[in-house]
Amino acid sequence: LLNELHRIEHEVNEKFVSFKNDFNLRQPKTTERPEKKPPNRQINASRTFIPRNSILTDLFEISHIRSIRNMFAAMLLILVIQVTVNDLVEYGRIKLDFQLIFECFNKLHIALFIWLIMQLCTAVVVFMGFYYWASRRVLHCDTAKRLKTLEQL
Repeated sequence: LLNELHRIEHEVNEKFVSFKNDFNLRQPKTTERPEKKPPNRQINASRTFIPRNSILTDLFEISHIRSIRNMFAAMLLILVIQVTVNDLVEYGRIKLDFQLIFECFNKLHIALFIWLIMQLCTAVVVFMGFYYWASRRVLHCDTAKRLKTLEQL
């Protein structure tokens, strides 16, 4: 009976130690504040970069997200089958009709021209705004402290 109690006590102690180790692994490693970056923004040798999974990779490990993705794939497959069967019943053959696609891209050059004008206008306005800010910001601030506060924004 005494040996049995010692064995149970030993097992409980092992479980407690493993629980404590798991708990320590989940806690943040340090509670210190990170050092401020030097003004020259050089990467220190002590800084390490570790590869990690993307958000989608982590999400697809969850079975609920995988099932939603599979439902969308199944709906797409059902839609393709439905269109194919409809073409076979209505026309007696599979009708690959690209007329809608050709109509959509009929005046693509006009759309690209308008898009180019919009992009250039945006780039010029943003460039001029930043240029004005960079060259005239000192004139708007009467003290160095106020200028430093504005630069931190």
